[in-house]
Amino acid sequence: MTAKSGDRILMLGKIKRANPNERAGVIESVLSDDPPRYVIRWDSGRETVLAPLPGAIRVEPTAKKPAAKKPAAKKPTAKKPAAKKPAAKAAPKASTAAKRKTAKT
Repeated sequence: MTAKSGDRILMLGKIKRANPNERAGVIESVLSDDPPRYVIRWDSGRETVLAPLPGAIRVEPTAKKPAAKKPAAKKPTAKKPAAKKPAAKAAPKASTAAKRKTAKT
C-alpha cells in the first residue's frame, strides 16, 4: 500500500511491555515511494523524515468524504397568472368619545 499526504501513520515499537514504544502522526508529504520516505508530523508536534523498514509502520488512509449530491434540475413549468382579489374595505374606526358613550350605557 502506498501512503499519501494526509494519511495517519502508526510506528510500531520494538518493546512489547506494559508501555509499548509506539508513535502516531500524520504524513505531511511523500518524498519517495521506492524506498519509502515520508515527512511526518507526530502527535507530539515534532516533524521528522522517516524511512521505515518493512513491517515497522501501519498506514491508515484518510476517509474519503462522499461527494455532495447535486439537487435535481427543476423542469420549467408554465405559470398561471394570479387572480386579482378585490381589496377589502376597512371598517371606519370609532372615536374615543363614541367608545365612552357605549361603555357608560
